Amino acid sequence: MGAQRLNSLLRRGSTGTDTSFQAGAGISGAVLAHRIIRDGVFVITEIVLDLGTSETDIRSATADRPIGTHGSTASAHLMLWEDDIHGVLQSTETFVAEALTTITQCSLKQADAEAAIDVALTNAVDLNHDFACNAKRVGAAVVAPATSPDGKYIFLTNTDGAGTTINAGQLTIRLIGMKASEISVD
Repeated sequence: MGAQRLNSLLRRGSTGTDTSFQAGAGISGAVLAHRIIRDGVFVITEIVLDLGTSETDIRSATADRPIGTHGSTASAHLMLWEDDIHGVLQSTETFVAEALTTITQCSLKQADAEAAIDVALTNAVDLNHDFACNAKRVGAAVVAPATSPDGKYIFLTNTDGAGTTINAGQLTIRLIGMKASEISVD
């Protein structure tokens, strides 16, 4: 398929096109799905996590550190955000389908560099701060225009301070970007 045809299809809407901005090896064992959905000028990146997976030992670290595979030195980022692929980030949504055990609050953060579990994030900025994760719920956050994660890594972090094993917890994270360059004024 040629590049022009691919771009044409992407503008009309498609799913499952996110192949190069995937999660780091330090969290990938908990990722059930990671895809991009195009809807007009909006680009929705959807990440489905099972933190209680039997595939790997997922743990939270101390406050404001990435959640990831225990003992791993690999990065626990959920994705690398690129404005030219994902659009300019407008908002985030979190859907907790199964309550996380042992921790009560999480945050979505952006950082300048990759980081493993229990490693401090470089120049961390909150995208969705302190959402409750100890009960089924839906939450959302609007991202401030000055908080552009272009070229930065997105992490799920623990914000209640407990460093512990997570035995259960399923959530879907949606990051909604907008490709303003594709808005036609004719």
